[in-house]
Amino acid sequence: MSVTKHYCFLALVAMMWVGAARAQAQLFRPFAFPPVTSDFQFFAPNDIDTFGGRPTYRTGWYGSYDRLYINVSRPEYQLVDRGSNQAPMTLASDRMGDFTWGTQFELGYVDDDRKGWAFRYFRIGGPQANQNDVVERLTRFTTPPDPDDDPASPPGDQNNYRYLFRAYDVSNSINVGKLHSLELNRTWLWKPLHYGGTLEPFAGFRYVQFTNLIRRMEYQRFDANGAPIPSDNPLQAAQDTAESEQLVTDDRYFINDMVGGQLGIRWSKLYRRWNFYGDTRFFAFQNFQNWNRNLIRVHTFYGGQAIDDLPTATRSLRESDAASANEFVWGGEARINAALQVTRDFSLRVGFDFVYFGQGVGRGYTVADNSEDLLLFGVNFGATLNR
Repeated sequence: MSVTKHYCFLALVAMMWVGAARAQAQLFRPFAFPPVTSDFQFFAPNDIDTFGGRPTYRTGWYGSYDRLYINVSRPEYQLVDRGSNQAPMTLASDRMGDFTWGTQFELGYVDDDRKGWAFRYFRIGGPQANQNDVVERLTRFTTPPDPDDDPASPPGDQNNYRYLFRAYDVSNSINVGKLHSLELNRTWLWKPLHYGGTLEPFAGFRYVQFTNLIRRMEYQRFDANGAPIPSDNPLQAAQDTAESEQLVTDDRYFINDMVGGQLGIRWSKLYRRWNFYGDTRFFAFQNFQNWNRNLIRVHTFYGGQAIDDLPTATRSLRESDAASANEFVWGGEARINAALQVTRDFSLRVGFDFVYFGQGVGRGYTVADNSEDLLLFGVNFGATLNR
């Protein structure tokens, strides 16, 4: 076979390959997004048909935005002290969790074949539940230095800007964390049910990151021999013997990166101006966990001078540690909403959210405490467009 025939044969194969690829693309186009078509009359009057007869579902693009007021369950570490297997005296509580605010939005579309895609994101920026205490330092107040003085006194020797005197903010966490969730789902809108409701199953990918912080801070005074002075000693003479002080900050972070899939179904039904709907989903994740510890000790010495004098020396010690682990996470989510159709395309809605991670979430004091659960529930309120 000549070289020319070789080239002709290769060209024929390439043309057949391109043709087959184009044909396959015509059969399977999951990301063939429809164009954004609208008359931009978002606030046109709503067409209410008391006797039915209007469409029970909408096609095209849609979006929604919600604010969340969510209760987040507390870590098990707050309920049981791992060292003594007893409940901590100061941090134990009968409350199930702590409330915080969050944000949620959704963007998607449904084509004329009742198939589509939906992207959803929500974040929770808390809770930030702490036990806080303000502790005066040995030198309670210092005269603000003249800005023309050189050198200026170190910032740590000056007054606390919040209280205008020298003090430490001693904080112990009760329930501190934040959560981010991203998901992309393929949706299939089934034909309307007998009484006008619709079912929309979906399946997709989801990524959740949950960060938990456990902070322990301790303030202590010492005499000239380095013996600690009890903080609850009410005798002024005992406190006057203090010649140094120490603040210990122990922060332990647990970062949970959960990746996996989910299956769910959405139900909706129109009734006059109201659209009632709810969805439920079940997910399974692989959790890639990272645990970090930062320990900082700051020891300030006053050199046997009067208690109101400035420090003579400061010693800082920093320690760090890290570990990683993996866990399997399963759970589910349910939402119930009622939307009032204000105009043809615009609705206001309110509802209830429930999210549960059944196991495999790291929230503990050590890397071994990496298989706790996480419960979130609360209300949402927001707006929807063309949904």
